[in-house]
Amino acid sequence: MEEIGAPAGRLRIAFTGKSWTGVAVDPEIAKAVDRTAKFCSELGHDVTEAGPVIDAEAFGLAAQNIWCSFIALGIEALSAATGRKAGPETLEASSLACLEYGKSLSAVDLYRADDVMNRVSRDVAGFFNSYDVLLTPTIAQRTLPIGAALLNGNAVDLTAEKWVRQIFTYAPFTSLFNTTGQPAISLPLEQDSAGLPVGMQFVARYGEEAVLFRLAASLEEAKPWKDRRPSVWAGNNL
Repeated sequence: MEEIGAPAGRLRIAFTGKSWTGVAVDPEIAKAVDRTAKFCSELGHDVTEAGPVIDAEAFGLAAQNIWCSFIALGIEALSAATGRKAGPETLEASSLACLEYGKSLSAVDLYRADDVMNRVSRDVAGFFNSYDVLLTPTIAQRTLPIGAALLNGNAVDLTAEKWVRQIFTYAPFTSLFNTTGQPAISLPLEQDSAGLPVGMQFVARYGEEAVLFRLAASLEEAKPWKDRRPSVWAGNNL
């Protein structure tokens, strides 16, 4: 709470509307990042277009293996605790596929994934030697309608690989910082052409949450969003 309203100072902010995994970003989302970068510059920060470079293919496979093994462990624990067998009657197709994939992995697979994540984390830490904050979109696409095929976790043809790829196609920017452990915050600074909120993700160095609290507070004060409303929202009383 003490950091809210404290001066953010003049920060070195890198920004990118391009995914380091090569996933396409909706043009509206990319333009929103550009506007936010310009806004940060107008507030007095030093803003540069730049982004971290990682081995995206290795990172994707490592994330898939860690994610699916963790899901498998959790499902088996829940099954043991509840006495309910894991199967099509109790799990969506995506969860069942990740369970089976996770159980198929070896200890070597997980140690290899851990090695990749260690190297990726060091690469990203090196990037932050030159910048205080990184600005990216929160997700790569505009808000999807309920039931959109891209996020249908119960499609009959899902494999673990396909499901993970679908998730990272929609949200390629956030998982990297689950890996590095760096603090990140998503702010609804922008809106798309339908009036729906567009999240902007700000990432700081490891352990520097205070930088994000200060920056976020200053951005909300300069560009408040509490009174914005899309054409359809829960308070319309329709």
